[in-house]
Amino acid sequence: MKIDLLKSTPVSKPNDGMNIVRIATALIIGVHSVRGLLHPADVNDFGEAFSHWGFPAGALWAWALVIGQFASDLALFFNRLIIPACICHAIILISGICIIHAKYGWFVVGEGRNGVEFSVLLLACLFAIGWAYWPRKQ
Repeated sequence: MKIDLLKSTPVSKPNDGMNIVRIATALIIGVHSVRGLLHPADVNDFGEAFSHWGFPAGALWAWALVIGQFASDLALFFNRLIIPACICHAIILISGICIIHAKYGWFVVGEGRNGVEFSVLLLACLFAIGWAYWPRKQ
């Protein structure tokens, strides 16, 4: 039997693959919200940063972000409300890129530091998850 590595391979278990991406994304992003819930002083410090960036009621913004992120993590992990969870995470990640990471360039490590590459990867995962779960007419 000859195997042609240049031909495309049919997907045999797309649902299993998407479940791995969905759960891994929820766990990776979830570390941030769980850490925030376990260290409330850090969330309050983040709220001060929000105030410094010109947001009114910075602590409220920081806590809304952490709680929204945690709820979205749970939704992704338990396969519930996938589209709203992906949208919530995407808004948070895009905001983080615009407010913090873009000024540092592309690289997170190596050529640079604190760049956008990891956030872009997570956005791609969220887009793929949202695309897979988006309701379609039958």
